[in-house]
Amino acid sequence: MTPNRNRMTRLRHAALGTLAAAALALPLAPDAARAQGVVPIVTTMGLDSLSCPRSTVRLGVLGDSLADGLWGAVQRALGQCGSVEVLRLTQVSDGLTHTPPEEWIQRFNAATQSTDAQDVFIVQIGANDLRPLRDDRSRVPYGTPEWDTLYAKRVGELASALSDRADRLLWVGLPVVGEGKFEPEYQHVNALISQTLTALNLPFHDIRELSRFGAEDFAMNAVVNGSTRQLRAPDKIHFTPLGYELIAAALAPEIKDAMATRERKAIFGNAALQ
Repeated sequence: MTPNRNRMTRLRHAALGTLAAAALALPLAPDAARAQGVVPIVTTMGLDSLSCPRSTVRLGVLGDSLADGLWGAVQRALGQCGSVEVLRLTQVSDGLTHTPPEEWIQRFNAATQSTDAQDVFIVQIGANDLRPLRDDRSRVPYGTPEWDTLYAKRVGELASALSDRADRLLWVGLPVVGEGKFEPEYQHVNALISQTLTALNLPFHDIRELSRFGAEDFAMNAVVNGSTRQLRAPDKIHFTPLGYELIAAALAPEIKDAMATRERKAIFGNAALQ
């Protein structure tokens, strides 16, 4: 083979390699994505609809590592706003079995510098609560009716205390997860929380359907605005930053309304608004 032919062969191989790499980097078409087990979805990024308010708005986020992901999504959307304060009351591997409601409220009181009520309080908790509870000096095993009663009591105490400190409480349920051993337990915890909040006439945001991202049960990836993206973390419980943003987008209307309410209060004070 002549030197020129060798050179042309090398160039052709290099070009083919470049094209192959580029093909891997391209977003999957919806049909191709479906064939690979990726469910196409159509979404609007609800947090993108939030603009900086003119009046100071206070948001609190409380809970475990799932809640911390929501805090990150809200912070990325509104962190550049000098008029928005996002209070971070999250703790990895924590919950209501390890930490009683009064201690969560003590953390809130120690962290906030304002005596005014929060405009919005976002709560997500329960992922780490599949464990025994302690009531005074007794140990209450998980999976018993006594545990359900005590856990619901703690949920109610925390919800009541937070609703006294916020104009609106947004309690977010646990998501669908890919770990089979946790999935039915998380459904049970969600049911306890939902029933307790309903009895208190407080809203519960069930995100199980949303967290499927269009799949029948669980999806690690989805097509978002034409590109295949990973939405769940490798542990199949947490989310990627984009996944958290899609979940937090469900709260955007409430946050937007809270901002509008704060604007009206700034203009009219506490006078009744017509």
